[in-house]
Amino acid sequence: MVGLPHEFLRAALVAVFLRASGAKPNLVPVEQARAYLRGACPMRIGLAVGAPRADFLRGRVVAIGAAGELKISTASAARPVSGAPASSAQLICEQDGAVWRAAQLQATGARVQMGDSSPVFYPGVIEIRPGALGLTVVNVVPIEDYLEGVLPSEMPVSFHMEALKAQAVVARTYALHELGRHASEGFDLCSTYHCQVYRGDSLSQPSPGLNRSDEAIRATRGLILSYRGYVAKPVYHSTCGGATEDVWNVWANHLLPYLRARSDEWGISSPLAGEQAACRFLASEGRAFCRASRRFRWEMEFSLEELSEKFRANMPLLGFSSAEPGQILEVAVERRSRWGRVEALSVSTEAGVFRIWRDNIRWLFGAGKPGPGGIPSTFFCIRRKGANVVLTGGGWGHGAGMCQIGAEGRAKAGRRFRQILASYYTGVEVARP
Repeated sequence: MVGLPHEFLRAALVAVFLRASGAKPNLVPVEQARAYLRGACPMRIGLAVGAPRADFLRGRVVAIGAAGELKISTASAARPVSGAPASSAQLICEQDGAVWRAAQLQATGARVQMGDSSPVFYPGVIEIRPGALGLTVVNVVPIEDYLEGVLPSEMPVSFHMEALKAQAVVARTYALHELGRHASEGFDLCSTYHCQVYRGDSLSQPSPGLNRSDEAIRATRGLILSYRGYVAKPVYHSTCGGATEDVWNVWANHLLPYLRARSDEWGISSPLAGEQAACRFLASEGRAFCRASRRFRWEMEFSLEELSEKFRANMPLLGFSSAEPGQILEVAVERRSRWGRVEALSVSTEAGVFRIWRDNIRWLFGAGKPGPGGIPSTFFCIRRKGANVVLTGGGWGHGAGMCQIGAEGRAKAGRRFRQILASYYTGVEVARP
């Protein structure tokens, strides 16, 4: 523990409490990943849960009928070609004159359209099964094919090849670490930002840029990040704003020693201790590797009325009861991490003082749910402008792990992908198990 910050010790106490309460960390041995990396085990990616219908099987439409039956209709005929109650253990299907029984429908390499979204071709196997809320659509696909739909969704294909290689290794590793995250719904990972954005082959039409992302995947095939024999959890974000964050200051129950805070600036290695140091840093342009990001520095202004409305909408998300908090009177930084991010925010209202912690602070300013809404990061300073609150900040995302725009900056400065990964993940090994 020598040399570790007091924030790590606090996180360790939280981890001990969680373990005592029965919570178990998600530790994935490297050996367990080998079958996936060698193609012996495919991944199950959830494309939709509760979908009312899906275009599937080359022009046929699969839908839940009014009576709860599963319907397969041709494009030219709205009448059901086959059907069975959605609660059945097996589906009884009649398709092109053949009667067959199955717990689900399957097709290999199918084009799927759900709702008003554009049709997408997915490699591997598509499964559709009925449920109480609608259709569950799952893509069963090898991990390297999965990455071809992830990489251009998570990082611009125009980025430097070494940055794309780093992202390929990170995305592959993250997927393996998070396997089973949606097991209760019948698949491993979802296809949204909650896991990793996956768009099948919709982005894999022939083009020089997309060929580059596939090249990065091929060049790193089978490579993952591991830490002491376990698959690492390499979280990543768009823009750090000049410094990444210790993961336990982002999520209190994450005690991962390879996700350490560090400067992303040329020639700066000391923490941003104190309010004045953090605000001076955010007021400067800096020499960060991610300074090309449009969110490297940002400013947002809110009236107290706006903040009060957002606070009411977001109280359940922030862990508070839905009791009326009244009007917000003041918002102030109560505590910062050693690298400048706001660790505790104090919100004074007519009903009392509320404290919001770590990454939850972003959702105070959101639209009632995690996601693209909210403020870009917790790396900000607060000032008053008349009756309004002004946030001056830097970065986009939670701030832990790899800074994607920083990876691009490092690649342009001559760093290779292994050097980029070592810059953001302390003490990890990059290897093929």
